[in-house]
Amino acid sequence: MRYKIVVILILFSSELIFAQEGWFQISSSSSENLKDLSFSDENHGWIIGSTNNPVSGFCIYTTDGGSSWSNKNFPGISLRQVFFKSNIHGWILGWNDSMERSILQKTVDGGNAWDDYTLGGSYIYSSIYFIENTVGYICGSFDMGLTGRIGVSYNGGTSWSYIDDNLPDILTCIWFANDLSGWCSGHDKLAATTDGGDNWDIINDIELESIHFINDDLGWGRNNDGIHKTTNGGDNWELTSFSGSSSDIFFINEITGWAATGSMIYKTINGGASWFLQADESQQINAVYFVNSDTGYAIGNNGLILKTIDGGGGEIPVELTSFTASAQGKYIILNWETATELNNFGFKIYRKLNDNKFEFINFTEGNGTSSEPHNYIFKDYPCQNGEYKYQLKQIDYNGAEKIYESGNVVYNHYQELQISAFPNPFNGLLNIEYNAPEGGDVQIGVFSLTGESIYKTIDKYNGEHFRKAQIDMNNYNSGIYILRINSKNRTRAIKVLMVK
Repeated sequence: MRYKIVVILILFSSELIFAQEGWFQISSSSSENLKDLSFSDENHGWIIGSTNNPVSGFCIYTTDGGSSWSNKNFPGISLRQVFFKSNIHGWILGWNDSMERSILQKTVDGGNAWDDYTLGGSYIYSSIYFIENTVGYICGSFDMGLTGRIGVSYNGGTSWSYIDDNLPDILTCIWFANDLSGWCSGHDKLAATTDGGDNWDIINDIELESIHFINDDLGWGRNNDGIHKTTNGGDNWELTSFSGSSSDIFFINEITGWAATGSMIYKTINGGASWFLQADESQQINAVYFVNSDTGYAIGNNGLILKTIDGGGGEIPVELTSFTASAQGKYIILNWETATELNNFGFKIYRKLNDNKFEFINFTEGNGTSSEPHNYIFKDYPCQNGEYKYQLKQIDYNGAEKIYESGNVVYNHYQELQISAFPNPFNGLLNIEYNAPEGGDVQIGVFSLTGESIYKTIDKYNGEHFRKAQIDMNNYNSGIYILRINSKNRTRAIKVLMVK
């Protein structure tokens, strides 16, 4: 029988696509400074910017996750914010210099075509938020901030009604957690509504440049002092560990968020209790946006566009907030605390005496992945006096390691195991006195010269003073015996003679 072997050659594109980690730069169709962005899913996104001399706004948009971009120009308009609720419904806030009026651009086809609407009065509107395709809100200020205003639309932005009373003078950002609960930040004031925007009340005197809420209670805001957090709907705010100004913040859930400051992007996985650096670029980063916990985009000056498909990567296995070693009586106590843990397998503990090498002494299990602080304690009982230093080698489940060192600690409490017998020789009743400085389970035994166990006991001993005991050996023959004490891997033995 004859066989025909068919060889099929499959030709691949010469461009190989590899999964990239962390933040990576993607191509941009603009070299201008990019101001704001909005994405409806992993692939559909819109980015705005403006140029000067002459003033002209532009919007670049993608339908393939940033592999390619289309462009739409808005001559004479300086663009401020872009907001998309779906793949087709979107809005852009801008300012027309020649008309000295705020302009709203609206699209219902994903950005191919836009309709413009002149917003009422000489108000400069700075922020827009739509809770659905038809219901949206804007906020702004009149005459350089003398009067604040909030607008609401029930027809997708075609027409607006306005509220001017009981509002901060300068309004900078508006945000809604649902169809009833909303907030508007401004100059030295924060206003809130619980009825869908019909009524607003000033609830706090804090000044926030932008805000981000994920439910009725939990939200974050930023100003020059840093990033603040509220857990009661904005009534009270606490400064997180992120201090200083930032250009944007974005949270995807109760614990995971990002902040852009200067040329850097930081991430938190514990709601802002701690932050770690993910990216440091050569350009100013102006805004960051995530569609889920993995896929996100950031934009900056000179056409910079960054993308991540793994939450920004760069996540450290564990963030250690403290590590101390101190001599406390007969032991040295190690104490360390983590703010967060990610895939933490545990800690190897090492110590060294004076100028010797570090030696492994113990292992402590970690807490896997946790956004809560955890405290660890380990007691070491050195067997020599001197100056000690300790190391923690943190290990994650993937084998990644990070080493932390303590300061030097002087220990001078070491004492040898002590045991004595009297009388020696004895005639059947053996009186002993012993001291084990570390305490714990102290093993006491009497053995013949051939190694036969004659007597054995365990004393749970605190090590604070000498202990006395009596051993009855009247049932044994005269001769030489070994009296031995064992405590924490240390042993001391003496010979005793019984003469009847």
